[in-house]
Amino acid sequence: MEEKTAKEGPTADQQEDLRVRTFGTYNILHIIYATSYGDVEGMIKGTQESNWEIDRKAAIKSILLDSYLDVYMLQEVGTQELYDICSEDVLSYYGYVHTLHLPDRTDGVAVFWKKKKYERLYHTCITHLNG
Repeated sequence: MEEKTAKEGPTADQQEDLRVRTFGTYNILHIIYATSYGDVEGMIKGTQESNWEIDRKAAIKSILLDSYLDVYMLQEVGTQELYDICSEDVLSYYGYVHTLHLPDRTDGVAVFWKKKKYERLYHTCITHLNG
């Protein structure tokens, strides 16, 4: 009878591949929508001004860095909001793509991924036009 030996456990790289993948999505509430529609979550209390600079920008970056998600998808992201979010600490950890809704919108979507786990192989945008 052949004796069976215990297998060695997976290497660190194999363990990384076996881990659960985590995904999240967040609507950042574009400044234009917050102010145009008077959305209280996007406004400085008692004003008609956006709270992006004083409140939400830091919160979004914190969620991104503290959640440790593998893939993080953001909705209603304009170019300026993307620049605000993509600080050196975020970019050291995540890669990203950003696409604006065309032709007449100032917001779009962004997808961030852990650079240690994933690499972008291909990126294209399929624009949805009403009509």
